[in-house]
Amino acid sequence: MHGWNEMVYDDKNWIGLNTGSFLLRNCQWSLDLLDAWAPMGPKGKVRTEAGKVLTSFLKDRPVFEADDQSAMVYLLVTQRDRWADKVYLESAYYLHGYWGILVDRYEEMIENYHPGLGDHRCRLVT
Repeated sequence: MHGWNEMVYDDKNWIGLNTGSFLLRNCQWSLDLLDAWAPMGPKGKVRTEAGKVLTSFLKDRPVFEADDQSAMVYLLVTQRDRWADKVYLESAYYLHGYWGILVDRYEEMIENYHPGLGDHRCRLVT
């Protein structure tokens, strides 16, 4: 998952990772993580109350209902022994590829990072 260890574990910053796109192994551990994460998502009172907990716990988080990103940071920090060893926070490669950051540099990136391929194939697409 795209993120930074210092921002998540040291700063408890709600924008220390990005849950927009991430890779999961198909195993029981991944299912357990999703089961621990999911309860903060339903609309209604649970989500509103969870949002208050997340806002009080996480650095610079505005007041609003629970969101997936804040909930993941909260889980990783409060249950570090259970989750952290198997969650890799990738900071050198964009997993989410927000177009606004990438569009102006597209031609440059194709030229620099795809030498020899001669086309626009992406490494994660088969």
